[in-house]
Amino acid sequence: MSNLRVAQTLELIADLIEIQGVEPFKAPAYRRAAHSVRKSAEDVSQLAREGRLLELGGVGKNLAPKIEEILATGSCRYLERLQLEIPLSILELLAVPGLGPRTASLLFRELGVTSLEALETALAGGQVEKLPGMGAKKTAALSQGLADVKKQNTGRRPLGWVLPFAESLREHLSGVDAVADVEICGSARRWKETVGDLDLVAASEDAKAVMEHFLALPGVSRVLASGQTRSSVFFEQVGQVDLRVVEPAHFAPAVHHFTGSAEHHVHLRGLARRQGLHISEYGVKAETGADPVVSDERQLYALLGLDYIPPELREDRGEIEASAAKELPCLVHMSDIRGDLHVHSDWSDGSAGLQQLAVAAAVRGYQYLAVTDHSRSLAMARGLDAQRLSAQVEAIAQVNVARPDGPRLLTGIEVDILRDGSLDLDDDILSGLDVVVASIHSGLRQDPGVLTSRLEQAIKNPHVDIIGHPTGRLLSGREPALPDLEHLFDVASATGTAFEINASPDRLDLNDIWARKAKEHGVKLAVSSDAHSLSGLSDLRYGLGTARRAWLEAPDILNCCSLDSLLKS
Repeated sequence: MSNLRVAQTLELIADLIEIQGVEPFKAPAYRRAAHSVRKSAEDVSQLAREGRLLELGGVGKNLAPKIEEILATGSCRYLERLQLEIPLSILELLAVPGLGPRTASLLFRELGVTSLEALETALAGGQVEKLPGMGAKKTAALSQGLADVKKQNTGRRPLGWVLPFAESLREHLSGVDAVADVEICGSARRWKETVGDLDLVAASEDAKAVMEHFLALPGVSRVLASGQTRSSVFFEQVGQVDLRVVEPAHFAPAVHHFTGSAEHHVHLRGLARRQGLHISEYGVKAETGADPVVSDERQLYALLGLDYIPPELREDRGEIEASAAKELPCLVHMSDIRGDLHVHSDWSDGSAGLQQLAVAAAVRGYQYLAVTDHSRSLAMARGLDAQRLSAQVEAIAQVNVARPDGPRLLTGIEVDILRDGSLDLDDDILSGLDVVVASIHSGLRQDPGVLTSRLEQAIKNPHVDIIGHPTGRLLSGREPALPDLEHLFDVASATGTAFEINASPDRLDLNDIWARKAKEHGVKLAVSSDAHSLSGLSDLRYGLGTARRAWLEAPDILNCCSLDSLLKS
């Protein structure tokens, strides 16, 4: 089980404790332990095997056994007891901005609210406004937050929530004797930003044994459907998971079929029919002669006279035509990434020290890593003023001197773009830094014209290198801002300013559609983790998936440049 899943389970327990309201003092202990598990550079499963869980901050003698139980079963008896007392549907409320566990507890105890629908009814009826500590202003904010969540709530979850779970599930199934092979399919394999039902395909000669094992997996809260070759179960962490078991000879075509997208397949099958072939999850059938044998996806595309189309491109956005014309892009790979240009340290709201970041960059084989802490206007994030930034620059220099053969830490800042379009720090300060990321963190509901003007001013500042998370969206519930991005791309193309693909799983901003448009306008992209912990550095892979969906190649991406090229640009 991944560190992320263990942390999510601990956070779920903390939420339920606070909502229960009986022993709320316990919740902070679980949150501290979850934070330690998330940021741990070591695998928590390994720590448990070695009896070293107590080395994690916030993990004491009472919590360590619960973590061991979670690692062994995917849950723990204490969590199961809480779930009997509190409807899990109440956790939907926590997606509403400004509605935390304490407010959820109040709504549950006083009004019996256990779902978004019940909250909407209570708000419309004026009941919420009458509760202690609420009032008209807070109620109006909750109504707006609920409206935003309803727009986003399509039953899909961010890829960054689902993929780690899917990977651990794939690893678990791979260890079953009857399983010859298993693959994640559907939206997750295409690296879409959100995932509905999670799809897996397994190859086996003994489908019954595989299905029995699947239905008995720890963490399955209910079985939705069961059959000899297809079953669906529900996990609280990720929702519905579908498993299909096929004979090994049909594995490649089944993986292709269940990867999708539907639009890609419709186009592909039309092409196949014109060539006298029929494609299905069972393979390729010929109208005349022997049926071709398909042992992998490359063979399938080659049968149709096409170059192999990577899963990320299978959206029917011109990839089949490009493949036929031998014009598919050479998509960027993780091996092309030379560094990370947006990382936070413990100087602001990150948890890792400068030395830790330098070591982590070396482990990843990076040439550089930019330390870009928040600027002073974000007081809640301990943003840096000019004096503290100057001290950090000196500290970074000391780390670089101490590690002359290691990756270089670059000096930087994530400077706030203020409401009037000015930057939070003066030009003479910004001019001395290696990397300046300029971002909007407030006023995201301003008129689109105002937002466009703010971003344009930042783009035209000669010291700004990258525009961070340009639309400010959050996949968990905040709609993107709507500046005129096409105009801003034209401006950025003229100034040489890059736009960011923020890889934080809750952002993925720019998305794949806008990132592809940025490329078409001649704008470079920076794929950045926006990490606030050592484990967060691994989130860069989600941004890379978005970049590949955007048809980006290594030359399109700023942090595929060597250190020398980057500093000269």
